[in-house]
This record gives sequence, C-alpha cells and structure tokens, in this order.
Amino acid sequence: MLKYETIYHSLLQKIQSGDFPARAKLPSIRSLSHQYICSKSTIISALKRLEEQHIIYSIPKSGYYVVEHQVFEEPTSTEGVDFATSSPTWHAFPYKDFQRCIN
Repeated sequence: MLKYETIYHSLLQKIQSGDFPARAKLPSIRSLSHQYICSKSTIISALKRLEEQHIIYSIPKSGYYVVEHQVFEEPTSTEGVDFATSSPTWHAFPYKDFQRCIN
C-alpha cells in the first residue's frame, strides 16, 4: 500500500470515528507531514482523494474542513402530508456541496 493511501485511510477513520466532527478544520498540511513523517505532496495526495469523495472540502488560504452530512428525520405522523413544509429554509441548503459540484 502506498504511503498516501495509508494516510487517507487513517484520516478517513478519524473522520468516521468522530475525532474530526462535521465542519471541523483538519490539521495543516505541514503538521500532517510532520505527524506522518512524509512530504507535503504525499499529504496533498491523501487530502485530494478525500476531497474527491466529498468527505472534506478546502477553503483557499484557510485549510481543509470536514463536510457536514445532514440526516433528515422521518415524519412521526402518517395521517397526512403537509406540503407547506416540503421546501426547506435556505439555511438547510448544502451550499458548500453545491458550490463544490459546480466548480
């Protein structure tokens, strides 16, 4: 297994276990390269793979952040459907994910 794949799996496990919760900033590329004892380009390869799978996203000159995946709850009542609530507020729209797809 290549070094960047090992780093990818390590970061993925930390994200899935909750060490890096949603919207949390990941450590800098420099600190990750010191932590995993490798070059910055190896870290960037692992981060790009996470970014391609929409697990993290980058903000230029800020860093990498964990994508927030919202899980919507099922309605508790099955008596009727209220179509007034069918459109969520604009705050619930995943703007960062949409912007990532457009880019």
